[in-house]
Amino acid sequence: MKRKESQNAKRIKTWWLVVFLAGILLAQLLGSCYSTDNLLDAYHLNYFAGQKWNWKELFWNIVWTRGRFFFILFILCLTSFRQLLMKVLPPVLLFLIGIYAGVCLYSQGILGVGIFFFSLFPHYAIYLVLLILILHKKKPIQYSGKRYVFAEIASVFFLILIFAAGCLTEAVAGSFLLRNYLLAFISAIS
Repeated sequence: MKRKESQNAKRIKTWWLVVFLAGILLAQLLGSCYSTDNLLDAYHLNYFAGQKWNWKELFWNIVWTRGRFFFILFILCLTSFRQLLMKVLPPVLLFLIGIYAGVCLYSQGILGVGIFFFSLFPHYAIYLVLLILILHKKKPIQYSGKRYVFAEIASVFFLILIFAAGCLTEAVAGSFLLRNYLLAFISAIS
């Protein structure tokens, strides 16, 4: 039984790797067919690196942008679509991240690896934890009691706190790391 679970886990990991690499390959193929001059070009990277922004405005923009996705995901996980989401969502997200990795590599070469890494780190680690917790949240059982209601409210509040931590990390630490990498990247090219 344990060996069969191990083989299934290997198959799933292999499938996820193939999907990720397919996203990179698609970005490379489309990058050679279509003009990607305006995507991660030097002008836009210089503009981003030179900007001074208000982290509070950036935080609320991120909350609005990411919040819609996680709210819809949370609602769908309370329905019968949860099992489907658990099977479909990870490969789709890996495919999209693969496309982004391919675009970073295609447009900036080896220095695009740093752009890819710093545009996703550290906030996507927090979002990954939140995604796993939401996908594994059980459908509420239909019985009442103070202990049950408190547990449900506490679990939703905990998810909101993790979401807020991810948004705050993206607004402050993620943008700081990416901006400093771009400043070093721009000075290295110049």
